[in-house]
Amino acid sequence: MAERFGLSQRRVCRLLTLDRNTLRYCRRRQEDAALRTRIREIAESKRRYGCPRIYVRLRREGWPVNHKKVERLYYRDEGLSLRRRRCPGSPCPSPRNQDVVMPWTLSMTGWPMAGGSSV
Repeated sequence: MAERFGLSQRRVCRLLTLDRNTLRYCRRRQEDAALRTRIREIAESKRRYGCPRIYVRLRREGWPVNHKKVERLYYRDEGLSLRRRRCPGSPCPSPRNQDVVMPWTLSMTGWPMAGGSSV
């Protein structure tokens, strides 16, 4: 709008009820290609390592990262996660059947009350 109608950014933001900081915002996230490859290497070499252990290992190697960034790259962006194994001796969890209605819940409404009246 500013270019098309020759208006200032301040006026355009006021017309659109938009904060000027939102209009001027530019992302400062740096590309982490080397960090992503290192996280993937650690995850592939040590299959049972999760985010906390990978974070500690990266810090010991000298990478300037925090745990939140490692979790973001590990889970959301790279799609890695621990593969859960079921113990062979443990029973399979039974699925909950939500459609089952107990038969006594419907029949209780027709019972007479203590005073002799029914509901």
